[in-house]
Amino acid sequence: MNNIKNIIAEWSGLLANDLPLRLHRHNEARRILHLAPQSPADFVRHFAESQEELLQRQCKAPAAVVQRACFIAEREARKAGVTAGRMPYAAELPEVCRKAGLRLYIVDAAPRMYIKSWLAGRSMSRGVEHISGGMHMCARELERLMERFELEAEETLLVAANAPTLFAGRAAGLTTAAVMTGYSSPAELRAIGPTMSFDDLGQLVAALVLRDRRDRKEDATCK
Repeated sequence: MNNIKNIIAEWSGLLANDLPLRLHRHNEARRILHLAPQSPADFVRHFAESQEELLQRQCKAPAAVVQRACFIAEREARKAGVTAGRMPYAAELPEVCRKAGLRLYIVDAAPRMYIKSWLAGRSMSRGVEHISGGMHMCARELERLMERFELEAEETLLVAANAPTLFAGRAAGLTTAAVMTGYSSPAELRAIGPTMSFDDLGQLVAALVLRDRRDRKEDATCK
């Protein structure tokens, strides 16, 4: 990680425990569309698909009908106070990146404004360079992000807790770190062949802290 200057981190499963929120919204939309609810295990199996694509395929309703159901389900989730929780050590990542001079980019399929509000509500916005929401996790999407902000692949670390994002990072030629806290199993993540892996975000944060301390010590020695 010596040459890393940028970190691209996904929001879902790494920073946020949003499975209860996603499942609540999804099953509310299914109820509106007269479909049976899904169990958490069934829902996770389709994690890589967008909610609207999955519902449209299952109920064969017009796209406008599915979009309306998803909009109502989102509104009902807010009324019910269902929100995404914070994963352990999530608050430390933006702070460590800020202190170490690393640029942190948050990516996810969730809407950008929701992620932005979620981070602000937990005092986690400081240290975040940019948020890209509504992303379909594939190599091309990551490449567009890198082109937009002029990020070099050899200087960028992608941190993912879910297989689709990790696979996209590998396909885009990035250094990758798998964190075993998402909705993909550790076996799925390791099978993709990440550059490095961590049991939880705390281990990655500790590695970044050690790197920053070493860099500061070397700078002091040079002076």
